[in-house]
Amino acid sequence: IRDFCLSRGLGDVYKRQVHHTVKKTKKKQQVKPTKKERADIEARLREVLTTSPTCCDLLMSLFTSALFHLRRSTICEPFPEDFDGPERNYDDAVLYVSSFPPTKSCVEGISRMPLVPLKLLKWIVDPMEEEGIQIKSIDIDQFQREVGFKATHDSKFSAPTHVFVVEYSDWHPHYVSFQEKKSIFGSIIGYHGSSLENFHSILRNGLDETFSKQSSLFGEGIYLSESRDVAYNFLKLGRNHSSGSIFGEKIGCLACCEVLKHAGVRRKENGIVYEDLKDAEGGSLPDGYIVVLDNSLVLIKYLLVYTYPNASPGSAILQPAERRKRKISVWFYLLMVYGILLIGLWIMHGNTFVYRKLNTFGWKSSPVKLD
Repeated sequence: IRDFCLSRGLGDVYKRQVHHTVKKTKKKQQVKPTKKERADIEARLREVLTTSPTCCDLLMSLFTSALFHLRRSTICEPFPEDFDGPERNYDDAVLYVSSFPPTKSCVEGISRMPLVPLKLLKWIVDPMEEEGIQIKSIDIDQFQREVGFKATHDSKFSAPTHVFVVEYSDWHPHYVSFQEKKSIFGSIIGYHGSSLENFHSILRNGLDETFSKQSSLFGEGIYLSESRDVAYNFLKLGRNHSSGSIFGEKIGCLACCEVLKHAGVRRKENGIVYEDLKDAEGGSLPDGYIVVLDNSLVLIKYLLVYTYPNASPGSAILQPAERRKRKISVWFYLLMVYGILLIGLWIMHGNTFVYRKLNTFGWKSSPVKLD
């Protein structure tokens, strides 16, 4: 319709048609629910916000990170249907989300919220009904016991401040299919690092090989590592737009996943290559690297959350780029101090030579001889 109208100089007709469609869609969205339906929404919100405030805070942080990003048309998936249509209404969603009080105090104002922001809040913090997933906070020790984590020299840098386990409903199609395949092929643990704004989609839709870069060194696919320390280098901290979040202004995430030992998974373990890398530009796959060719072969089990600068005791939560800058700065200052010491020694032992050179430029003072 658009091309037809514009090719015939009927742009105004097309705009009126779009406006009519959007207006019609909005009218459908504004159908008032019964008092019982609203009461059910409020009751569910109070339950979720009271029992899992930290989980609600994280879900809000992930959604706002995607919503406020310049690439929101690509990464803000899924999107609440009340704001969806021929053209997504991002501006209204931003206004409503910006007006939300801190998640921990949302319970007090639920009864006074208009219907649209109330439904938006429920869609964000309670994805079980529509998406079939929910997250639950667990302690780091429990996580390490469950995945059999082995500490390394650099593990303190990749230690998360919060860990959330991802739980799936029995009717979740990807979960059911994965469990059936797992009983046949078995699985291993892999870690995936990405930018913060990507994790709203990653959590709700799973990892997707179609978003992998075409210039990937070892071919197209979903990249993971059996080492948390390696995956941490691909983590990118992002700004947290959620008002009053307990996670602070900057957070980052790693996905800890189960990966099937399937023919569609390329990996190398103890020098044994399990799948040939015919289209890889980078040569042989390093030990511990995993490249998954089909997103049905990987399932997210945990979300590891990193806060900055409020790091937990015993961990140094720095963005990989900042860690490299700090190392470079330390070496630079050490070299500078070493150079100053060498110059000082040279001046002390070469005192006569220095003054002789200075005299050629008009310096008349006689050198001080050292005993």
